[in-house]
Amino acid sequence: MKINISKTKVRGDIRWVLTMHHDGKRKRKFFLSLAEAQVFDAVNWWSAVQKKEPVGSQTLLGVARDEYLKWYSEEHENLEKPIQT
Repeated sequence: MKINISKTKVRGDIRWVLTMHHDGKRKRKFFLSLAEAQVFDAVNWWSAVQKKEPVGSQTLLGVARDEYLKWYSEEHENLEKPIQT
């Protein structure tokens, strides 16, 4: 993972941009000051970004639906009901 902080101009205003390169992907985050960019926790931000990306050909909604159905079936399982085979 490569992290770079650089100065740039956005619509006429000076901004600081934190650029991260990891596995061929680039993510950027803009800040108003250099100090703000330097204290930013880029590793936690990157892990949050990774969690939001789709897994393979499944969309996020598909992944979320499967996780919800799994959780719901575990939470609302009726232990007294006989299991049908």
